[in-house]
Amino acid sequence: MEYTVTVDLAEPFGDEDAVDRAFTQLADYHVSLVATPVGGLAAVLVLDAPTIRQATSTSLAVTEAAELHPVGIHVLTTTDWERRMNSTDIPPLVSVQEAADILGVTRQAVLSRIGYGTLPSVKVGTVNVIPLAAVQRPTDGQQPK
Repeated sequence: MEYTVTVDLAEPFGDEDAVDRAFTQLADYHVSLVATPVGGLAAVLVLDAPTIRQATSTSLAVTEAAELHPVGIHVLTTTDWERRMNSTDIPPLVSVQEAADILGVTRQAVLSRIGYGTLPSVKVGTVNVIPLAAVQRPTDGQQPK
């Protein structure tokens, strides 16, 4: 069975030596390197294994052999991994100013609606983003006033 394994590493994302080691020593496992949400480095490996236990053991062994330091691991069949990756599509988002322009109101009015909970938003760092669908009419694509 084919597994996709994400191994979170102790090395920071900007560690060029770790990146070089990972690409060189893990190439047989179709390695991809990604940043974790907290600025760490993660190696995504694809490997054949008869069981999830073997996929886990092999992934830990090869990352440690590459002198990398695993701190977490997530193992899924590749089919399930792909299904999960495809189900996390991010909807189109707009900034507070873009929402104000679409709605024909001031930036402050949009912030007030967010504050009152009448307009959904998500804080990304220090910036509010709003789903585009929340400021457009779903039936005709025109903006509410």
